[in-house]
Amino acid sequence: MAAVVDFRLLKKMDWLLVGVMIVLIAAGAAVIYTTPGHGGGYAQKQIIWAALGMILFVAAACFPYRRLSFAAYPFYGAMLLALTAVLIVGQVRHGGKRWIALGGLSLQPSEFAKLATIFVLAKFLADSRIPKSSWRYVLIPLGLCTPPMVLIFLQPNLGTALALIPVCLGMLYVAGVNGKRLALLILGGCLALPPLWLQMKPYQKKRVLEFLPPGQRSLMLKLMTEEEKEFLRQKLDPSGEQDLAKLLSTMTDGWNSEQAMIAVGSGGAFGNGWRGGHQTRLGFLPEAHTDFVFPVFCEQWGFVGGALIVFLYWLLLWAGFRVASEAGDSFGKLLATGISVLIAWHVLLNISMSLGMLPIAGLPLPLMSYGGSSVLMNMMALGGLEAVHIRRLRLPGKGYSL
Repeated sequence: MAAVVDFRLLKKMDWLLVGVMIVLIAAGAAVIYTTPGHGGGYAQKQIIWAALGMILFVAAACFPYRRLSFAAYPFYGAMLLALTAVLIVGQVRHGGKRWIALGGLSLQPSEFAKLATIFVLAKFLADSRIPKSSWRYVLIPLGLCTPPMVLIFLQPNLGTALALIPVCLGMLYVAGVNGKRLALLILGGCLALPPLWLQMKPYQKKRVLEFLPPGQRSLMLKLMTEEEKEFLRQKLDPSGEQDLAKLLSTMTDGWNSEQAMIAVGSGGAFGNGWRGGHQTRLGFLPEAHTDFVFPVFCEQWGFVGGALIVFLYWLLLWAGFRVASEAGDSFGKLLATGISVLIAWHVLLNISMSLGMLPIAGLPLPLMSYGGSSVLMNMMALGGLEAVHIRRLRLPGKGYSL
């Protein structure tokens, strides 16, 4: 019997995907190093996490991914327990419980819960004997997504919770679910936005209000409680002398969003050079090493550098969706689809919020933003893509070639 992990398979990897991954990690570490405060320390930790992630990447790539399908439900259950534990004993940072301490390390279970949800969805959709024309084939996957979404939302972490929706829809589409049913699901999701608004935290509502045009701000204000209105009034006018509706009409895009756009614009065509740029160096841009690493890169390397990063992510996603299209079995196709959609969603939202096109969602830019949990999860996920790529071929009458 062949070894469970066969490192001889490395020669069959998609080296374009590997190369792009390494370049993005290196670019992220270089940018993190230049951020004010503890940039050097953050960059050192990021490199250590990336080295650990590379071990996981190689192991995942060489492991027969189909053998992992039996562990999909236990992995999913373990992540639900971890998300529950975060709400009970998690560390509070920036007003939310999202991290859990393990010795001297802090991990963010929501990152790994996204990967666990992709695994369990791929397992169900690939192995289920329920007819694809049945609503049960659609509703059960939605039911599997609901517990992690609710637990992540309660942290609160709305951006990460919502990331599971496009993943589920993308995997349902590839599994063969009728497009009309998916359209009905999207319509139902839109109808659920008002109840979601009522459950959002005051600071989350403030971010949305900053993004909306003045006319729509007044409408959303009617759906806020008096306590939330008071929170907003204190943020906008601590003296309490001005009318809240008038304040909303003159409210700008918010400090974080404004500083991110200023950083992107100040880079010009070719940027200010490595460690250059006032927005980052003088500390005007908050969370420069995490959520806003893309504006920092654009400030240093300009439009050309930013366009290069976007192109590298396009290559990464092109490779991911190509793996999905060439997969030799349904489980591999769905697994590769879920991973690719997840990365695409993060890239789209992070860059869009950096350019002021979407409200601030607090999602990291895959492989570039600082964070051990994010780096490990993304490198494990890309290792899963490589595993599907390596084992994409079949031998006539003999099943899979590897």
